[in-house]
Amino acid sequence: MQLTIAREDFACARWIFASIFAGISLTLLGVTTGCTSTTFDVIEPPQFAGHIAGDSDSVVELNPLAYRFRAVEDHLVIRIYNPQVQPISILGPDSYVVDPQGQSHALTSQAIPPGAFVKLILPPLPPEQTPTGPYASFQVSSGGVSMDKPLPRQGAGGGASNTWPWPGNGIVKMSFRYRRGNAEPFTHSFSIRRNKS
Repeated sequence: MQLTIAREDFACARWIFASIFAGISLTLLGVTTGCTSTTFDVIEPPQFAGHIAGDSDSVVELNPLAYRFRAVEDHLVIRIYNPQVQPISILGPDSYVVDPQGQSHALTSQAIPPGAFVKLILPPLPPEQTPTGPYASFQVSSGGVSMDKPLPRQGAGGGASNTWPWPGNGIVKMSFRYRRGNAEPFTHSFSIRRNKS
């Protein structure tokens, strides 16, 4: 009698395990095959036209700097390298990005030391959203429910987010104004199209 019950329990457990395993497998299959990937294309300057994907950097060497473009999730990541022996500065007031809706976004001034790079993520990531005012947190454990004392939290500044949408086939224009030492400033400009597949 006990042997019969044990066999039935084992068969039931095996069936439950197989069902769970099949469900997880189908879910993972849907995640890996159902995702869309975002890529980009450099369209200007025409001599550097090319595809930007997420598997490797697309490199554009525009003297005296090197640009490395890569698609990361739904964003374009640009790393601007300075291979020179002298610092090069991005002139913030004269450098900007124009989003697909035509709105201009100024870039901040920044120095790029020799052998270093700066990184730009487009569209910009939203600032960390932190609630303002008092809060309470609860923790459930084997010992019961406990509550932390309410503490005030720091605000996120309350300002508008600097992020913006970049729809499929939208084009972003960017202009970087630089200065190296006391030399005359120079400009590098790009137009990049977003592709959603």
